Amino acid sequence: MTNSIPFQDVKDAVVIKRVTQGDLPSISSDARMLLIQALCSIVGQCWNIDPSQRPTAEESRKSINWMPMIIPNPVRTADAMGSADRSPELLMKLGYMHRCQNDYPNASKHYAQALGIYTDIADSKGRARALLELAHIHRVRNECSQAVTLYSECLQIQTDVGDRPGRASALFGLAEVHRLRNEHNQAGTFYSECLQIWTEIGAKRGKADALYGLAGVHLLRREYSQAIACYSEAAQILTDTGDGQRKASALCGLAMVHRHWKEYSQAMTFYSDALKIFAGSGDRFWRAFTLQGIGDVYCDQDDHSSAVHHYEQAAELFKQIGRHDLEDSNLKQAANVRRLMEQKVVT
Repeated sequence: MTNSIPFQDVKDAVVIKRVTQGDLPSISSDARMLLIQALCSIVGQCWNIDPSQRPTAEESRKSINWMPMIIPNPVRTADAMGSADRSPELLMKLGYMHRCQNDYPNASKHYAQALGIYTDIADSKGRARALLELAHIHRVRNECSQAVTLYSECLQIQTDVGDRPGRASALFGLAEVHRLRNEHNQAGTFYSECLQIWTEIGAKRGKADALYGLAGVHLLRREYSQAIACYSEAAQILTDTGDGQRKASALCGLAMVHRHWKEYSQAMTFYSDALKIFAGSGDRFWRAFTLQGIGDVYCDQDDHSSAVHHYEQAAELFKQIGRHDLEDSNLKQAANVRRLMEQKVVT
């Protein structure tokens, strides 16, 4: 996946010396290691000096099953592409790894390359998958018009080829865009449609995503009981399947509901559990989102110094991934809280 052999230019004795002395690259700063941060995280947990803190074999297997994996250079026919080129499957996996790290420019580049290859070899299903992933990138960048265009093209292909799971994924993407536009009725309709498909075909991960989306709509409508029911069901499904990343998102949803109910202790518990998962996976967007949520909880409780600290941490992470709109909003919130602190000192 990293396109190179580990320690290929170093002799065995040097490798052994570096490992025993702990002279190893930082996962979060080394370009190649960053791509496999989630795998490194689970390995680190397995090496915990306290056996009771290590994940079980089943938990480890479930976590690893969700990580992208593919043979680096599968055999391909010469007429499809040159022998030195990467396969579209590998490009899709590389794109996914970059997307998980919120490196959207590199993710988009790999997905676009895969789309070009799938188009050249007339692979409709592969083309639909690449369109879907590119649409995701535009969506997380708040480029809603481009996202809708790509989701719609993907939806048409999936409908034509009779791919129900793929169709549900495109519908889910459209629902997410409508939610971003505050078009809650349309979003709810699309979420319900993809939930029905995923439930009928037994796709647990998709069902959990749709439930999470519906929960968000209920939350925006202040239908808190329905929201917590959907978030709870989604979290349970994702616990059973071992998808920690999505489970953490559901935990954040539960935290938001409890915050609205002014149940701050429960909210903080859910946010803290989610933050641990996001820190391990390397997802800076969701880590920042969670830090922002924790800041909100502290602010609600008039713990202003803690609130400022978390808002500023969130702003820095949003800055790193190019979400300057969210960076600015967190910095403004931190500034507002600082003014409250200064006013209290004066009075």
